[in-house]
Amino acid sequence: MSYRLLNVFAIVTAVIAVSDCGYCSRLAAEDVVLSSERDSIVSDHKLESHDLGNTPNVLRFGNVILAGQPDRELFSEFKQRGITTVLTLREPVELEWDEKQVAEAAGLRFFQLPVQGPDDLSTEMFDQSLQIIRSAKDDEKVLVHCAAASRVGAVWMAHRILDGKLSVDEARQEARQVGLRAPVLEAKVLEYVQAKRGDQSSELPK
Repeated sequence: MSYRLLNVFAIVTAVIAVSDCGYCSRLAAEDVVLSSERDSIVSDHKLESHDLGNTPNVLRFGNVILAGQPDRELFSEFKQRGITTVLTLREPVELEWDEKQVAEAAGLRFFQLPVQGPDDLSTEMFDQSLQIIRSAKDDEKVLVHCAAASRVGAVWMAHRILDGKLSVDEARQEARQVGLRAPVLEAKVLEYVQAKRGDQSSELPK
């Protein structure tokens, strides 16, 4: 190959490299914009009171509804309210009626991850709960409930730290607003979050 052809090849290669660099920069910029939009969407939501008949302790955050136990008669209305998924943290024996049967008869997706004490807040339980919460959409709202929303508060705290990127204090405040009261449940949340972050040897930021 002649010296002249080598020069031409070098120039073309340089132009392509600059072009590719510009393309990568645009992709990076677009990713920053999309990330910013996602953060904005998350920050635009806040916990708000929500009407769900005579259900106790009902709050809504975007497409997720957090509550105590709804009456069985309400389940037939959930789809009209945009609720398509129900996650209960109660044991079947806590009710005198079959919630799974009632929910499925109403055409709802139903999940039961019972929490009777801190030992039930396992990694698998948290993982499954958060996956269900993440599935919420505008026309597919998710209802998460227990008896009075205390257990719900624990799951919500984990979700807000890991998915909402809140500090522990901020997530704790929201969890208490939802209904979390038991320090032993909060301790299990922090244990789970530390494990998911792969930072079990250090404290979480306050």
